[in-house]
Amino acid sequence: MPAPGHILLLDTGGQVVFAASHGLRPLQRGSFQGDIPTIAQARAGQGRAQGRTQIRYRDGILGRELHAQTAPMDGYLVAVLVTDSAPWRAFTPPTKDTGPQAREYICEHCDEEFRSFEPACSVCGVPRCPECDRWACPARVTERLCQGCFIRHPPAMFADGADRCLDCS
Repeated sequence: MPAPGHILLLDTGGQVVFAASHGLRPLQRGSFQGDIPTIAQARAGQGRAQGRTQIRYRDGILGRELHAQTAPMDGYLVAVLVTDSAPWRAFTPPTKDTGPQAREYICEHCDEEFRSFEPACSVCGVPRCPECDRWACPARVTERLCQGCFIRHPPAMFADGADRCLDCS
């Protein structure tokens, strides 16, 4: 390849069967790329598409914008993605290097909006919130909010029918 980029072989479901990368972070076999714009357009049509798109890395992190062209091949989809010097175009200026883009999340517990490059939890699929240090997994123990200290405690910390914990009573 004349420029940094990827050559991908995708199955009909949009999963990477084979990937060769040059000058960019490699893609893992089995990663899903079927919904990124140019590949989604190719899958929805005759298998041929071209344009600009971004590859999805781990946990939905998007890479830099790339010039892309796809073509069908014996039940597969071949995609060539490059930063510049795309052979199928007369002139292709370098794409803007936006770098990786983290996904955005809203914490289930403190409503904090955050972006994260951290690996997602295998149970809830969300990384740990940097503000409250919790995942989106449901609590294993029922908690109650004390009206005195405004701290969440397990039920054993409350007398029957009380709205304040034993420490505040």
